[in-house]
Amino acid sequence: MNFNRIGYFVAVVDAGTITGAAKALSISKAVVSKQILTLEEELGTALLHRNTRHMHPTDAGLRFYEQAKAALNQAEEAYAEVQSGKAIPEGHFRITAPVDYGTLHLAPLLAQFVQDNSGVTIDLHLSDDRLDPVEHHFDLGFRVGWPSDSSNQMRKVGTFEEWVVASPGLAQSAAEPNDLAGLSFVANAALNNATKWRFSKGSKVQDITVTSSFKLNTSPAISRAIAAGACFSILPNFLVYDDVAAGRLVRLLPDWSLRSGGIYAMTPPTKYKPLAIRTIIEVIATYHQAGLGQTSG
Repeated sequence: MNFNRIGYFVAVVDAGTITGAAKALSISKAVVSKQILTLEEELGTALLHRNTRHMHPTDAGLRFYEQAKAALNQAEEAYAEVQSGKAIPEGHFRITAPVDYGTLHLAPLLAQFVQDNSGVTIDLHLSDDRLDPVEHHFDLGFRVGWPSDSSNQMRKVGTFEEWVVASPGLAQSAAEPNDLAGLSFVANAALNNATKWRFSKGSKVQDITVTSSFKLNTSPAISRAIAAGACFSILPNFLVYDDVAAGRLVRLLPDWSLRSGGIYAMTPPTKYKPLAIRTIIEVIATYHQAGLGQTSG
């Protein structure tokens, strides 16, 4: 086993090209290409699909990449621990999260984390596409809502509720869910059923359908729209808590409940997680458990 050769392969997958890997490693393309070919010969399988324009890992290469990267990270941490006399988070990590949650909560937390841990660098990619960490080479991903079954490892780090929120002028307009049907509704275009809602209050249940003449695909845009007009919407409370507390929005029907969901940290299905990733997950979980993220009613 040649750890340098394994490192070259991980660098190629991370960079997306042999040229990019060679530049990152400060060696020639010829050396990287030769080492990858030798590694494939040793393993007896192709690790990369490549032609003159594109390159991506084979299925075997993707599995090998995840295990190899974890092994290299563990070796780097062991080296750093011996050097410093203690375990400290180090390394470069790619993290993905939904746009709204990532903007309002995750970005400030990770900025502080990088400031507190000088050996860590982070590339935070915000997208509402459900990007798989293994396929897209992320070390950590966050999901908000009701995630489907996944081969990745998932940990719930927070919870949230959906709230009915409106401009202050509508504060007295709804005594129960059925009253919402006659009000102007701003729909979230990112939801599959943005106009059908189920409310519950003890043993009472009311299903309503609302009509919308205005759709938006990001929650901050929706909250700004309803603050400016005589209309309402339904949004996760962690996105509107500050607006409600400041009086820019009001919460309607607080005695009625909508859906509740979770905030999840998702990592590739490897036994080893780098210290930095483990620490980040704990920081986010502590943040929500303390109520700082306002993700509980």
